[in-house]
Amino acid sequence: MNILYIAFSCQPNKGSEEKIGWSIPLESSKTNNVFVVTREEQRAKIEEYAREHKLENITFYYVDISPFYKRLFKGSMFSLRLNILHKKAYPLVKEICERERIDVIHQITPIEFRSIGPYHKIPDTYFVCGPLGGGEYVPLGLRKYALSNAHIECMRRILNGFYKIKYWVNKQLTKCDYFLFANRETQKYMRNLTGGVPSELYFDNGISNEEISEIDKNQKKVGDKPIFLTAGRLAYRKGHQFLLDA
Repeated sequence: MNILYIAFSCQPNKGSEEKIGWSIPLESSKTNNVFVVTREEQRAKIEEYAREHKLENITFYYVDISPFYKRLFKGSMFSLRLNILHKKAYPLVKEICERERIDVIHQITPIEFRSIGPYHKIPDTYFVCGPLGGGEYVPLGLRKYALSNAHIECMRRILNGFYKIKYWVNKQLTKCDYFLFANRETQKYMRNLTGGVPSELYFDNGISNEEISEIDKNQKKVGDKPIFLTAGRLAYRKGHQFLLDA
């Protein structure tokens, strides 16, 4: 099968979303012909890895946007940058689909539902999107852990509301073929927007069993101190402070 992955977060030797965007196409290339469209900023690390390892059945393409947009849309406004990237990537993706006879386009990263590309428009392809997140909020009883980031939470709610209205008006999500959701909250948040398109929950952190075994083997326990293995960035929304308090 010929599969094209949209993976704007895609980098070896990193975690969280970058790890998902890297590991899934790499694993898929063992049994499929894989093409990956990612950001120009990822090129150096990917090409360095490719020189040191034998990669088969996988080809990378890179898209870029102007430095102006990179400076303007950052932090809580990063979603807007991603949608500009989709506009730049679309002609390239369409050209690859026609040339390589792509069967499936799979947008794996960005995983946030606010940044779904328009790839459903490309004919003779099957468009899969996810695992999607972004529809979940910090529970009321735990908001004290987000007080220092209240401005980010506020912007998140504004952007979520805007894109929910946008999807309801343009019916874009009803034209996709399949959704994967990273959590039940986002699946529930979007259920009235997808028009009955098939979906499932798909929990993945991009880390293989071999990598976890390697970490466990090399970790030396110090006395009776507990050791935590966390898959993801040390961001306030991941709940690490709550874990330590508990």
